[in-house]
Amino acid sequence: MSGFRIQRNGTKLKSDVFRAYWTQHLSSGYSDCMRWHYLSTVILVIIGLVYAHYKKLGIEKTLAINSARAMVQLILLGYALLYILQIKDPMLLFSILLVMITFGSYTAQTRVKLVQQGFRTAFLSIFLGSATVIFTLLAMKVLTLKANELIPISGMIIGQALNVYTIMVDRMKGEVRNTIDIIENKIALGATIRQA
Repeated sequence: MSGFRIQRNGTKLKSDVFRAYWTQHLSSGYSDCMRWHYLSTVILVIIGLVYAHYKKLGIEKTLAINSARAMVQLILLGYALLYILQIKDPMLLFSILLVMITFGSYTAQTRVKLVQQGFRTAFLSIFLGSATVIFTLLAMKVLTLKANELIPISGMIIGQALNVYTIMVDRMKGEVRNTIDIIENKIALGATIRQA
């Protein structure tokens, strides 16, 4: 039977039926399917370029450059993931997570632009929030230290921590803008900035 180990006369023999079937039929179909996916993606970009040119939106150059850049980034990301998802060393995995958190903190700072210690605040917020969830999942054995589990789930957790941080800071800045008169009055009466 395909994919099973068959024991015969005390020796184990592995059936190659499934592997042969995959090589001859499924892999070629999968490859054809992927080619159609790539082709349909290119067609959608071309439709967008034609529509932008027809409506005179003036974004054709930007759309073409960003599409080419996205294609290159996805290809590089695919090759990087081939390597990253085979990592076994836990320290290297946690180093990758630290790089992801650092990049997320930089992205958060560019979105909300806190003037004083913005990157440090973003890093601590995202790091502490993400680390709490990730280590809780590891302690409860929901996650294991396998790259194909830890990296994708941690990426989603870090992304959500980034979103929560930017929404919170935007909300705080909006509240300060709406109550700026009250804050200035409290400072004029001798309150510190933190108290106001």
